[in-house]
Formats: sequence, C-alpha cells, structure tokens
Amino acid sequence: MIELFQELDMQAFWTNLEIWFRIHVLTSDNLVQVGLIVLALFAGLVLGRPLCRLITDLSGRRSRHAGVRALGIRLATLSIPIIALACLGIAVGIGAQTDLFDYGLIQTAAILSGAWIAIFLITRLIRNSILARLVFWSAWILTALIAFGLFDAMVTLLDSVAMNVGDARISVLTVVNGA
Repeated sequence: MIELFQELDMQAFWTNLEIWFRIHVLTSDNLVQVGLIVLALFAGLVLGRPLCRLITDLSGRRSRHAGVRALGIRLATLSIPIIALACLGIAVGIGAQTDLFDYGLIQTAAILSGAWIAIFLITRLIRNSILARLVFWSAWILTALIAFGLFDAMVTLLDSVAMNVGDARISVLTVVNGA
C-alpha cells in the first residue's frame, strides 16, 4: 500500500486537477449562470418575505374554509422558492432565446427548485409520516437523476441487472415496475 502512494505523484495530480477546474468549471458561461442563480435567490429573499406576509394575511382574513387557510399558509412558507423559481425560469427563457450564455446550470437549479416546491406540497398532504418520508426520498432521488441527466442511465443499469427464470427474464427494472 505504501508503494502505491509512493508511485502516485500528488503534485502532478493537484496540478492536473487545477487545470481541469480552470478549463471546465471556471468558464465565463458558468460564472454568468452562478451569478444569475445567486441573483434569483437574492430576489426570492427580498421579495419573498413581503409576499409571505401578503399570502398569510389574505388567507387568514378572507378565507372561511380551514383547508384554504392551510393551503395559504403552506404557499406562504414557499414564497421565497416560488419567486426564485420564477426568476430562474425567466433566466432559462432568456438563455434559450438568445446565445448570450449557456443555461444548463440555471435549468438544473430551476428543476430542483420546482421539485422542492412540489415535493413540499405533496408530502404535506400525506398524513402518514412513514409514507410521506418514502414519497419525499423517492421523489428527490428521481428528481436528482432527471436534473443531472442520469435517469436514462439508471434505467439501463436497472434493466441490465437481470436473470432468466425459465423463459422469463426478470430484471431489477421489472421488479421496480411491478410487472
């Protein structure tokens, strides 16, 4: 084991890592996208709190139905990510319409923000805490696979792990699908 570490040239490794980081991560497109994501989050923080108060006031005063009030409170707690998602959507639209910047990171951030809102609302509707946790984690795993473009690779992997039982082929994907 010591021989393995002696053969590794850590200085060359760190130098290559730094070069890769400069070429692939610290690009002008990525820096523009990170700036726009931070700007969207800042807009969510600035505009989200007044929107939260407005939704809470409107749902508390004007609603006679308890369900509408509860939905208003849930939406009010999501005012910051909702505004951030709207800003990210605008940035993705601008990036798609023009060639000013690539919008892959912004699109991923928008997918994750939208998933955050949807998963929050859906899991709050489920009264069973164990089922709510199962839905929560399943939804986040699925969202991450989709957001990072790994869903198709995961489906292929699950289908490749299989065994034949007589004439039938049973894969992990078949078991997950329940067929």
